Amino acid sequence: MVLRVDRGVRHNWGRAEVYLLQHGNEEEGEVNEEEEVVVEEWTDPCGISKPLFFWNLNGVLTKPDSPDFSSKKTLGWILGAYWIPVQLFVIFWQLDNWPVFLSLEGRSSGYCNRRMGMWLEHAVEYVVTFGVLFVASIVGKVFGVEAVSEERTPRSLWEAWVREKDGRRKSD
Repeated sequence: MVLRVDRGVRHNWGRAEVYLLQHGNEEEGEVNEEEEVVVEEWTDPCGISKPLFFWNLNGVLTKPDSPDFSSKKTLGWILGAYWIPVQLFVIFWQLDNWPVFLSLEGRSSGYCNRRMGMWLEHAVEYVVTFGVLFVASIVGKVFGVEAVSEERTPRSLWEAWVREKDGRRKSD
């Protein structure tokens, strides 16, 4: 099955069992919760930003590292269970992927006209999202948390990232 998500379109990523818990399973037998899911993602035109995003995101989620040097250890100790979300938020901020922390879709109906309500909902969501990510990016910068880590990135992608980053520095 191929699902297409156009650039800038809000979409959700998750496991079937979570969806079924939230929405119920009206069509019994269609989803096997035990089955492995293999996801391939590609962009058109091709680039390195999506692979960098997913390798580093999945690296944080599948191998939660304990911070490796003193400032990260301090941050990890202070944040406790929030250590992984802060790492993810730094990845979102630096690699241009915007999670929706507060979904207001459809909440304004009945209070104002549809177009104005949608605009207001998206404006509030935008402010909350960018506020959270901005604060996380500042915390990450202070404590040396990077979006792209050599340990989480395949060698060829890491080398492409370094070349691209060096190219941007030279053009500045």
